[in-house]
Amino acid sequence: MPAADEPPRRSRLGLALAVAVPALIAAAAVLWIAAGDDEDAPPAVTTRSASPTRTLGARASRALRPVVATAGRAGVRGNDLEDLAGGVRPAVPDRIDIPAAGVDTVVDAVGTGRGGAIRVPSLGRAGWYDGGPRPGEPGRAVIIGHLDTKRGPGLFARVPRLSNGEVIRITDRRGRLQRYRVVGRAQVRKDRFPTQDVYGGSGRSALVLVTCGGPYTKAEGYRDNILVYARAV
Repeated sequence: MPAADEPPRRSRLGLALAVAVPALIAAAAVLWIAAGDDEDAPPAVTTRSASPTRTLGARASRALRPVVATAGRAGVRGNDLEDLAGGVRPAVPDRIDIPAAGVDTVVDAVGTGRGGAIRVPSLGRAGWYDGGPRPGEPGRAVIIGHLDTKRGPGLFARVPRLSNGEVIRITDRRGRLQRYRVVGRAQVRKDRFPTQDVYGGSGRSALVLVTCGGPYTKAEGYRDNILVYARAV
């Protein structure tokens, strides 16, 4: 894994992520960092609709029209929150800030492409796997970034060096801040990627940063993935 100040390898981008979604790669045993797996579901919220039964006087025979609030009129705004049983779901991540790694950038949602591989983000931007949890809700939110580029160090060049206790801050699209602290790291071969340890469930909010590392060859790129685990604080 090259240091941030070493000349880049020009053959291909540093993030040749061979990160596959859970249904496609069997889990391998690596460093296990459990974030507490109490999977108690939040209580369901039920609503009871009431229908009027009283006579409304002389106008009772008229059909009553529903009241429709239009956004932008009379000071009424549409509610941009997402209803969820037991509360309101966090918004999708917008920015990631890792002071110890020199990271402060936009986060884009990334899905999967052919073969189930996660699509890589643009250079200089992080990618949040939108098939998993959002930062701030139970489960492991996965954010990926390039280790290097053809021209120099990538966004996550210093991520593999993060020490336990370092702070990671995620700001969502509503402006809410989610804070995490690094609790451990693992280096794994891409052909033995520990799917369950990255995408598996967790009873508390956790974060996994993923980039490349290990030996490099011109034909195959980086052999390994570096996983940095963090827990919400």
